[in-house]
Amino acid sequence: MIGMPETEDVLDGLFFMTTHIYDSSYKPDLNAVYQFYLKDTDNAEYAFYLTIKDQAANYGKGVHENPDLKVYAGVNLWIDMASKKKNPIVSYLKKEYKMVGNPRLMGYLGSSLRRDYSNKSLKELGPEIDNHEKLTLWSNIKNIFHTAITDYIYRNQIYSGYTRVKKWEKPKDVIVLNGSPRKERAFTNFYLSRFIEGMEKAGANVELVNLADKKQFNKTEACRGCYACWKGKYKEVCVIKDDYTELLDRVENAKLTVYATPLYVDTVSAVMKDFMDRHFIYLTPYMNKHRKLTRHPMQDEHEKYITLFSVCGFSEVEQFKPLVNMFHAHARNSHKPLLASILRPASEGAYLNPFCWPYMPGIMASLEEAGRCLVEYGSVPSSILKKISSTPIPKHNWHSGPNLYWKLKNKGTTKPWVFLSNHNNYKSKKHGVTARLDEV
Repeated sequence: MIGMPETEDVLDGLFFMTTHIYDSSYKPDLNAVYQFYLKDTDNAEYAFYLTIKDQAANYGKGVHENPDLKVYAGVNLWIDMASKKKNPIVSYLKKEYKMVGNPRLMGYLGSSLRRDYSNKSLKELGPEIDNHEKLTLWSNIKNIFHTAITDYIYRNQIYSGYTRVKKWEKPKDVIVLNGSPRKERAFTNFYLSRFIEGMEKAGANVELVNLADKKQFNKTEACRGCYACWKGKYKEVCVIKDDYTELLDRVENAKLTVYATPLYVDTVSAVMKDFMDRHFIYLTPYMNKHRKLTRHPMQDEHEKYITLFSVCGFSEVEQFKPLVNMFHAHARNSHKPLLASILRPASEGAYLNPFCWPYMPGIMASLEEAGRCLVEYGSVPSSILKKISSTPIPKHNWHSGPNLYWKLKNKGTTKPWVFLSNHNNYKSKKHGVTARLDEV
């Protein structure tokens, strides 16, 4: 299971990243030692130092014996300045942080952190990381927050099939289907867990089902398309008898089911698709008109709803459009209104990128609130959905960061710019969990 990282690990990743975006071409003769004392909201202090010598940057933990410049700042403020969300000069003039030494050294450092890894082909990235290129990094960035998605993704209260009751009654039980092949080790589960906490706090009994759990679903089969459930002695019954049989009936009779899946090739995961196809047995062979389209009537009409929960690696929430459209269609054809689409883009990048650290608590809190609202009211306000889907740093950084990450990982670097401890392991002291890069 993946847990929230410690502040020290985040800062360690940030300084590691800094050494790889340093470009000595701006001031080749720069030789300096920068000492940073950074405090978090709990007033805990973390000491790191950065050395610039012989056109190369290195960093270390602790206190350097002979620094040229000392910087005293808050953790979140420093991350915002490092990501260019805040101007270091303006923040200094506002006395938001303190420097002891020659302040020009800070200007030299800021202008030298400009190596860019975005919009580069694999050939241009190359196998090495030692070539100093004159590239502009994080310059002229105007849009800090992600462009808001079009209204139709957030206005996903479609009422297909059963007419929704005027007064929403909280469901006692909720089934959550996790379609990630990596189960609890996945980022799908990391974000989903807070969403589930919100539903539980609203009084719902939540059952989490990992469809990829081979212990529970060792024998499963995809829909054969044989139509046996529409005719003969097997009418209204699936001829396939496997580990999905009992779960299919429970999901079909549940008032609220959450479909949680990573975005794979613009749609659900393979294991989720196999399970969804098996719902075919609850339809009748007849056809009727629903609004402007045709669909099959259900064998049994009763009040039931679905919700989509999905994460993806790309930074734009628009990447979910094909998946959301698919669930609109699924809601229509299965006679189950889609109550909400909970979408978290850049799921891995937001977790691994130190620049996002100050905003992760807000995203996680919004996920919990979304779960509570879904159970309490049968809907999630668009303002909460937008917070969950927001990308708090410039889009340019989403390209540069992952490209640098994979460049270093493909070189066999044991510790990329993410805040994972040695040998690609991360262990949270607070949560006591461990994750490996090849497991998330």
